[in-house]
Amino acid sequence: MKKILIIVLCAIMLLSFTACNNQGFLSAGKTKALLKDVGGKNPQAQMTLTFKAGSGSAQQTVTLEIVYEILLDKTPITAVNFINAVQDGFYNNVLVHTNQASYNYMVAGGYYRKDTTSTNDKGEEVTTSKYYKQEIPAFVGEIAGNGFAEPEGEKVDGDSYTKFDVFSLAMYHADGTNYFNSADGKLVIATSSQIKLSHLNYAVFAKMVSIVVKVDGQQVSTEVENWVLAALKGCTATTKRNIYDKDDVKQSAQVSILSPDITIDIKMLGDIDWSVLPTITL
Repeated sequence: MKKILIIVLCAIMLLSFTACNNQGFLSAGKTKALLKDVGGKNPQAQMTLTFKAGSGSAQQTVTLEIVYEILLDKTPITAVNFINAVQDGFYNNVLVHTNQASYNYMVAGGYYRKDTTSTNDKGEEVTTSKYYKQEIPAFVGEIAGNGFAEPEGEKVDGDSYTKFDVFSLAMYHADGTNYFNSADGKLVIATSSQIKLSHLNYAVFAKMVSIVVKVDGQQVSTEVENWVLAALKGCTATTKRNIYDKDDVKQSAQVSILSPDITIDIKMLGDIDWSVLPTITL
């Protein structure tokens, strides 16, 4: 009787694991099939990052147009969720809300600003800005802390950190009891090749292929990259903002948003039917 009970319990555990695996994970075979569905190679996306540099009459608008290779072959779960979020407009004009200049990275996504113009009693046009929160369903973190292979790259400070390329993208994980499986669409954008983020906690899923830098709409040499990075790191002032949900209900907690705004827009490149991608959530 005891043996039968053990066998039954093992069977239940196996079925539970299989169900979770089908829902939250991708097999190697499925990953290869997805690559074939999107043209046989890793897809590309373009991020447009915009911010103001300088002050007063000397203030300039800086735009970075960065083309990324999305590492569908290395991090299929993160890549699929990212692409689906892009197609759903999740990364349309979203705000960078954290700039860890000392750790050489920014966090973007999850919040956006909506401006409404109305006319007051004096007949003057008044613009009102409101900040909104958005999120996508949480998904499995493809990180060493979750049993996945460590990301490729040169190790620094022993085995604690992995060296990332400038402007590479990783998926951020929210704090909480289910930390490793709390990826919700927020992006970590590296602003240095010496970024120090533990490989246990961050899944690097995209690397930069090319970059075009424009100042006030005019393309400039990418030799100004160091200046661009310095200007980005200088955007550290934050302002507490009231946050509203999609139903326009004010949230209890305020959020610090960078001031002046740093915004990003992301679109997928290539003539590909992205509807072939599955939905992979917890």
